[in-house]
Amino acid sequence: MIPGKESADEKLSYERTGLSTLAVERDRTARSEPGAPPRYQRVIRMTNFVFLHVGADPYVELLVHSIRKTNPNARVIQCTDKLTEKVHGTTEIYRHNGDTSNLMTFRLEAFSALRLQEPAIYLDTDMIVLGEISPEAILKDSQVICCKRSFERDSPINTSFRGMDLSEYQHQTLAEVYPIIACFTITEDSSFWLECFEDLIKLDQKFHRWYGDQEAMRNVASSGKFRINYLPESHIACLPEFAQKDISPLCLHFKGGQRKVWMKEIFDEVFNP
Repeated sequence: MIPGKESADEKLSYERTGLSTLAVERDRTARSEPGAPPRYQRVIRMTNFVFLHVGADPYVELLVHSIRKTNPNARVIQCTDKLTEKVHGTTEIYRHNGDTSNLMTFRLEAFSALRLQEPAIYLDTDMIVLGEISPEAILKDSQVICCKRSFERDSPINTSFRGMDLSEYQHQTLAEVYPIIACFTITEDSSFWLECFEDLIKLDQKFHRWYGDQEAMRNVASSGKFRINYLPESHIACLPEFAQKDISPLCLHFKGGQRKVWMKEIFDEVFNP
């Protein structure tokens, strides 16, 4: 179902549990005259972070804690289903009605149905944020920032990944088939995600469960409908074994089960030395 076209009993629930997007700093001493109300001095725009989390995963709290430590004024939005518990540290939780067995479709549908009409950073849960991030500063004149694959670019694609039949990509490399990695994306609003969702639901059913987000993002990026800039994976979502101490990436990406076991140890090295 296309977001925005739900029936009354299929409406999505949006639970606000924390701060609004704009925080107003008030100077209590600045008064134009005795008894006048406080004068509002400046508006601080919060950085929006969005992630999808469904089911049980103890590592997701490390992502949220890293955001809180590096971007203390952040608005952290958890997209999820009707059953998954709220992750400690998130400011808002968005509960989406959908089929979580088709996780790629659920993800793009939830991001688009969130209808966030302001810049935001969308992250995978197996990541640690290492520093302050300003989506507006990174976007500049672009509408979307995508993560461009840096590692394993020349590796042949596994055409039987998780039992899938990807024989159409036989003898092609990861960079040729999936040049965009979906773990780190910045958008100026929700329109890119809506376009990706509408693209994905037209694809073969096999992509609704796996690889569908990368399929759709590649297709939409190639369509020319959006002003897109690409930042290298090594700079914004670096695999931990390739990280350099003198050049800190924006995030570390603990992709796959083998890397995920390092996540807590490296989190402690960074934030609890």
